[in-house]
Amino acid sequence: MSYDKSVLKFLPASRVLFGTQVSQNLRKVYSAFGLASKQQICKDCQTIINRSIVERMYSENEKIDLVKYAIKSIYRYNEFFFNMSAPEGIDLKECVLIGNGCKSVAKKIRQSFTNENIKDLDKLHEILSCAAVLEKISYSGSVICFVGGIKASEYNKTSKLDELDGFIYFPSREKGNVFATIVEAKNYNGGENDAEKQLIETIPFLSAELEHNIVPLTKCAYMELTIKE
Repeated sequence: MSYDKSVLKFLPASRVLFGTQVSQNLRKVYSAFGLASKQQICKDCQTIINRSIVERMYSENEKIDLVKYAIKSIYRYNEFFFNMSAPEGIDLKECVLIGNGCKSVAKKIRQSFTNENIKDLDKLHEILSCAAVLEKISYSGSVICFVGGIKASEYNKTSKLDELDGFIYFPSREKGNVFATIVEAKNYNGGENDAEKQLIETIPFLSAELEHNIVPLTKCAYMELTIKE
C-alpha cells in the first residue's frame, strides 16, 4: 500500500490509473498503469514512463515497451501501430539505451555500435546520427534513446505510412521543454536536405498536442517536439 501511495502522488488521479497485484506465490508484485482520459496523452504518457524508470518497474526485455509507449503517444493516438527493428545480428533490446545525460548516452551508442558489429554502413550512419544529435543537446536528466528502425502503419492497413531512423525521449523534462526528438539520417552529401523533407512529411501523423522544430545536421536532421502550453 505504501508503494502504491509513493507512485500515485506523482500521477494526475483524474487521468492516470495505477494499481498493483501480488503474484500467487507472493514472490512478485505486478504493476499496471492506465489512461482514464485522452485530454493530455503526451504529458500523461511521459509521466507514466518517468515513474516506470524512477521506480525501476521494467526488466531488460521490457525496455522496448517503454519506447513503444512513448512513440505511440506522439502520434495521433490509437490510429497507428508500430513495427520496431534492429540491425542484423543485434537484439532489439540492445537498441534501447536508458541513462542520465545526453552526452553519456551518446558515448554508450558510439561504444556499442561500430563497423565491427554493424556491417551495413547506411544503418551504422543512422545509429551514429542519434549519437550526433544527443551530443548537440545539453541535458543531464533521464534519456531514452532507440537506435533501431520504426515503421508506422494505420490500423486495418498493411502499407507503411511513416518511418523513423531514431528516437530520443526525455521522460522527466518539464512541459514547455523539448521532450522527444525524431531522427532522420541520409548517408550521402547533402543528405540533411532530404532528411529534413522526410521529417516534414511526418508532421501530419503526429499528435495535435505538439509543436515541432526541425534542425539540420551533416547528413541528418532531427525534429524537436514540445507539448503545447
